[in-house]
Amino acid sequence: MTMSESSLVTFDAVLPERFRAVAGAPGKTETESIESRLMEIGASSCAPSERRAFGFKLFLEQSKFDEAESDALCARCKDGTLITAAGVTHLDFDRHADSLEDAIRSAIADVQSAGFRVTRVEIEADGLTPQPA
Repeated sequence: MTMSESSLVTFDAVLPERFRAVAGAPGKTETESIESRLMEIGASSCAPSERRAFGFKLFLEQSKFDEAESDALCARCKDGTLITAAGVTHLDFDRHADSLEDAIRSAIADVQSAGFRVTRVEIEADGLTPQPA
């Protein structure tokens, strides 16, 4: 998919093995799948010394949270807004980092350290252009 075909870039961050072939990443590990998709969309185009804000969404496997779970997630992801609509939960991030790849990797790590699983990452076309910090 080229950016002219859609203003939204979507890829699966972590999928169970049985879904990988459907997602177009047969035989790849989760990390390899993420890395190849990030490279495909030019996620590392920002110079490493420039900290910029990158916008993206991380979709979560879990859609219902108790208060303690919500608090744990929000404590680790202060630059993300937790949204649940129609049974689908995602965090809408504006994360400062040296590159889009670093922003996404650190956000996924924060979500996982809070005990949640990321199922998909979405990046709007304007999220590929970093904003000054």
